[in-house]
Parts: sequence; C-alpha cells; structure tokens
Amino acid sequence: MSIKAIIIDDEQPAREIIKHYLGAHENISVIGEFSDGFAGIKGINELKPDLVFLDIQMPKLTGFEMLELLDATPYIIFTTAYDQYAIRAFELNAVDYLLKPYSRERFDEALKKAIERIRSDKGKK
Repeated sequence: MSIKAIIIDDEQPAREIIKHYLGAHENISVIGEFSDGFAGIKGINELKPDLVFLDIQMPKLTGFEMLELLDATPYIIFTTAYDQYAIRAFELNAVDYLLKPYSRERFDEALKKAIERIRSDKGKK
C-alpha cells in the first residue's frame, strides 16, 4: 500500500530533512510541499494526502489554525521546535510530535505509528 504525504513547513531545510528521511521508505510518496498555512490548506483539500508533516509556527496561519479550517483531516505528524504545544497537538489527535532537531530514528518511529494507523483504518473501510 502506498501512502501519500505532504510537507507543510515554512523552513526549506526542514522540508528537505523530511524528504531525505522519507527517501528510505518506498511505500511513502511525497505528493506536495508547502511553505505556509494557506497553501497547505489548499494542498490538503486538492491532493487529499493520507499523511501530513506539519509545522506549528508559520507565517499567516499556524498549523493549529490550519487544522481548524480543514473539512477532512488527514493523519498529522507535527514537526516543530516548540515543546509547549505537544498537549494541544495530541488533543487534536496527532499521530506524533517531533521536536526539532529530531533524529532519523525518532522520525522513523513516528512514521511507523502513522503507517500502522493508516493501514488499520483503511482495513476497516
């Protein structure tokens, strides 16, 4: 099963790290990347990804504000430099919360959780 993912982060190096780490996972395809919340909302609504890597602090719209505006919410792995938002992220049903800078091992752990949830939910449909 192939999983479609998008990356929403205002920092290009952060997006590059995620793409680099995802390179080791053939079952994940990055179908879009966006540098602000407005573009991210449009991307999620048009591309309908299974999984989103989402920064919290971005210009214009935060990751949390973005989620409030979505019709259907994909699985979310937050990627942020701020630990104070973790509880709110899990209240919004985040799959995981990666605190920058994170290791490949920690990234793979979060990705494994997301893949398990996606497969489990798709199996129920």
